[in-house]
Amino acid sequence: MNPVSAKAGPGKVAGPSALESHGLVRPLAAEDLEHVAALFLTKFRHRRRQRDRAIARTADYMRELYLGSDESKALVQIDPQGRLGGFMGVLKARYELNGTALNAAIIGPFMTDSGIDHGWAGPQLLRALHQGEFDLYLTDSANRTSLAFARPMKYQLLPVHCLEWTCVFRPGAMAVAMLHRKWPGMPRLALDPFAGALDALARKRF
Repeated sequence: MNPVSAKAGPGKVAGPSALESHGLVRPLAAEDLEHVAALFLTKFRHRRRQRDRAIARTADYMRELYLGSDESKALVQIDPQGRLGGFMGVLKARYELNGTALNAAIIGPFMTDSGIDHGWAGPQLLRALHQGEFDLYLTDSANRTSLAFARPMKYQLLPVHCLEWTCVFRPGAMAVAMLHRKWPGMPRLALDPFAGALDALARKRF
């Protein structure tokens, strides 16, 4: 399923942080990364006991992806007590349609902390995203909860136009993880330096 939304009309709001009685939505900052990484591992990797190393690695990846350039428009929702209630990963892309330039938001992880959020974070994040600079919104998948938020905002499902694709950003780390799953007794610490060197080479090449 590929939810897509297009913004109609010329009106644009330059979306600064929007303070509401149920919390604040603002751009992702470096100090949010560990909390966002822990939430991501809980929601999408189902790890109830996150090791510090896993959180640190995920936070480093998110720092590179979302804070490494001006193409990131990722958002966080902060509740009135100052706790992170939700996150929406957003990257900026540019398209052209019939000679007209379009700014597109590529929506990645969209998640809320059910232990903190009481149903406000999701709508607040979507509302803040739609007050920004984008003409088009794309995501390659969405679960039922995300669709429940998206449908009232006129997102459309495009089942024919499949956006599924795979790009391995860290081939060395992926290879080591696969070897470790097949042979759990294999010491990962001995292989990690080689994986790091291969990943560094891959980044330079691609």
